[in-house]
Amino acid sequence: MQAREYLDAIRGIKHRLEVAEKELEQAKQDMYALQGIDCAKDKVDGGEMADLSDKVAQAEKIIAKIETRKRHLVEMREEARERISALPDFDMQSILIDYAIISKPLWKMKKEAFYSKSGFYKRFNKAILCFGKTYGDWLANLDIFQ
Repeated sequence: MQAREYLDAIRGIKHRLEVAEKELEQAKQDMYALQGIDCAKDKVDGGEMADLSDKVAQAEKIIAKIETRKRHLVEMREEARERISALPDFDMQSILIDYAIISKPLWKMKKEAFYSKSGFYKRFNKAILCFGKTYGDWLANLDIFQ
């Protein structure tokens, strides 16, 4: 994995967290909407009774899986923040944190940095190159798309 691919994957975590948050909210709404079925008047025998507690337990499992996925995504993003923060140049750190962690659009970063377009992209590419050199071995053995 190259440095830019890694940073783009970390950048995508923001979207993945938003999706997980929506899934979590939907799972909670589904759990709150569970209702028991009154089978007292039914004359059906046999089969397995679907107990409300089984449905709640299943919904809790789904919620726990989503929360575990969210926790894993946040840990990945924090690990990336630590790696980027360890770079020697503060300017490179701020560019990469804005890009990968905060997910700012490049045009907005360029505007806030008061650089020309070519000057900004030169610094941006230099920051990615520096990150790749510093953590090349680590990046080579990383599989973020699990």
